[in-house]
Amino acid sequence: MAMSLEDKISEQFDGFTIKAPDPKKDHPWHLEHLHADFVELRALLWDKNSFLTLQDAITFYKDFEFSINFEETHSIEDMTSSSVSEKNDKWVSKFKEIFGVIEERYLIYEDSYPFEIDGLKIKLKESLNDVNKLYLYLLISSNLNNFSKLENVLTTEFETLSKLTLESFFPGMTVEEFGQNSEYKGNTINKIKALSTKLKVKSRITEIEQITKIANKEKGLDIIGWQNFRDNISNMLVILGQCACGKNWVNKRGDTGDYEDSYLDFHRLKPIHAMFIPYGLIRYSDTLFQSDNTNGRLLFERKRILDVLIPKINIIKDIESFKIVEKCIDFDEVEI
Repeated sequence: MAMSLEDKISEQFDGFTIKAPDPKKDHPWHLEHLHADFVELRALLWDKNSFLTLQDAITFYKDFEFSINFEETHSIEDMTSSSVSEKNDKWVSKFKEIFGVIEERYLIYEDSYPFEIDGLKIKLKESLNDVNKLYLYLLISSNLNNFSKLENVLTTEFETLSKLTLESFFPGMTVEEFGQNSEYKGNTINKIKALSTKLKVKSRITEIEQITKIANKEKGLDIIGWQNFRDNISNMLVILGQCACGKNWVNKRGDTGDYEDSYLDFHRLKPIHAMFIPYGLIRYSDTLFQSDNTNGRLLFERKRILDVLIPKINIIKDIESFKIVEKCIDFDEVEI
């Protein structure tokens, strides 16, 4: 018998602990926004009556056994490289940059931001609205490594929210899920052929039949949107969307490319490739973190998703993942 969501939540939070991100793996120090996500997560689970300070955040990182390396070449723990005082200065300097990202978010998201800021301190708001909870859902989805027992629920519903985002941003566009929640049945070959028929776009049979016949994956396509004309000519607006919650989202940017290059014959008009991620990349300076990684994709990140979905919040608040958010809000312990 499949576990209920309540049982999964109970299992996840039984002896629940979170682990600081490892800068030597998928959280390099120059991606301060990823560390800002973790500090926000830490603040979400922190004592609701007190602020999480810069020093609290540093202490939590120091408690883990990986070697901290701010300069990417010399470990901050290397006693031969600097004095204890100089090392501490490096810690403080780096976390001031991280808290700087958090302050930017406080300004950018305005009332949508679920945290209070007081200098280099952060605290969950006492009163949270549904938009704040949507932000927290996206925050949790960007920290999947700490929610392994709930990962499937979070990622499945992120795909659904991404579909709703695209529908809301392009009113009148037909949008369908082609990934985990797809109504397209059968193996990958049959799914692509069915999509070809629905779009009235010729399929490249020779290329499609190179796909293994036992494959049931969607070959990188999670969401497809199209807006055609009454003439049904395949020269139309098409958006091929990929959803990614993992830190390796950058490696998934080209996953929808085969649909344009190999499987479907779009008539003299290339489709738009879109990427949906729960990470907050927009900066106060109207620039993007990891802007060089967008690779020609139409990007829907945390801020853009929130902005588009705010008018739909009455529908969204009923998604199952909000139960996970509520559990995190209720979780109240200083020493996790």
